[in-house]
Amino acid sequence: MAGRKQSGGSKSAASGSGAQRRTAAQKQAGGEESRHFAVEGALNYERAGELRERLLETLDGASRVDVSLSGVSEIDLAGAQLLVSAHKSAQQRGIELTIDAGENQPRMDRLATLAGIRIPGTAKE
Repeated sequence: MAGRKQSGGSKSAASGSGAQRRTAAQKQAGGEESRHFAVEGALNYERAGELRERLLETLDGASRVDVSLSGVSEIDLAGAQLLVSAHKSAQQRGIELTIDAGENQPRMDRLATLAGIRIPGTAKE
């Protein structure tokens, strides 16, 4: 199943509503597992439930998760709330979670300002 624990830097892709999500896992020194979760396409209300489940699967057993939003074409408040929730879930599990918005950083900052929220793990936290 996409999003399950993988090793050796392998990637998986899943699509829905014209968007893709990829995960990759690597073993770090000391046996800790670092994973990458890339969101492509919409990060919105319509996809929030699907992405939430896959992101939680990616968190399972990881010591670090890097979330990439560079391929996101659209984000709404539900997408931003998903990122805040993922950060809280990661903290509760002792997992380091970072969010790289890439070229989408100005949109993320504007959305966070308009919504009155702080999106943890982003470059401009």
